[in-house]
Amino acid sequence: MRCKAFTLAEVMVVVAILALLLMILAPSLNRTLGMARSTLCRNNLAKISTAFGTYVGGVDGSGAAAAHPPDSGLWPGVPYSVCPSKNLFICPEKEEKSSFSLPTNPLDGLVYVHRVRGFEVPFAEVGLGKMHFGTRRGSDARGEYIECGTDDNSACTAAYMDRDGHDGIIRIYLMPNGEIIAKLMKYSCGESNCVLYKGKPLFPDNVYTTPGEERYGWLGPGTSKNGMEVVLAKGMKCSYGINERSGELRNGTNRVLLVDYDQMVVKLGDPKCPEMLAAGAARHMGKLNMLRVDGRVQAMGPTQLDPLLGDQNLWEP
Repeated sequence: MRCKAFTLAEVMVVVAILALLLMILAPSLNRTLGMARSTLCRNNLAKISTAFGTYVGGVDGSGAAAAHPPDSGLWPGVPYSVCPSKNLFICPEKEEKSSFSLPTNPLDGLVYVHRVRGFEVPFAEVGLGKMHFGTRRGSDARGEYIECGTDDNSACTAAYMDRDGHDGIIRIYLMPNGEIIAKLMKYSCGESNCVLYKGKPLFPDNVYTTPGEERYGWLGPGTSKNGMEVVLAKGMKCSYGINERSGELRNGTNRVLLVDYDQMVVKLGDPKCPEMLAAGAARHMGKLNMLRVDGRVQAMGPTQLDPLLGDQNLWEP
């Protein structure tokens, strides 16, 4: 006995029923997927919070940074270099990402400060014998680099710190993928010298944290920061904005540190800030994911977070 085939009308009815079911289920499915992506975004922020703590030398029991966050001028290079996954800096709902622009001179913005003698030397201007600095190019298994050595007692020797030297060696890697990485190779001076990048400490001490005090940004003591590195620049992807006053914030406060944003830095007086917050809220069903300084990750509406219209205490130190 031959089986009867489906008629065209019956096939069309089935297709129509399936289409209707998809229309009914699609909003619910989209909401479920959106909630999952929002959760992933919050997890990213929580892991970045832990990375801030790793950068400054440890985390407390809550996973929050053990010292105040670095200045906004170093974001996201800090804490990019200590994060296990670079995808943490990308919101899963954000397709177009912001990027750093690479400087023409990889040493631009770097300054060595000798606190005791009161002088500052831009890395881009140093040369062998100039202000007791020396520079040389080289390469290792990681790639090409420019190395800057300092010695405050005598002119740098060709071997730099290999005999009776003081202060330190900072190596600037020029990576094939566009990264510019500063690594503290060696530091052994007991004086409160520091390296600044765009005016802010590059290898911060987690004790002297008040801008203006004598040892703010101190590299020491001794070899405590040897091996630390920071990504100075890269065409890296990032879709979270940092509070422009982050360097003044302290661990334990409930101030906003990071938030869904389409620029690297949330400038509190920017008249476009409400517009940018609204755009960020569009990623997650009208809410912005944010990281507080105390390590909490929450979702909040753009109006509540608006530093011009909402609660300014969420942003100000």
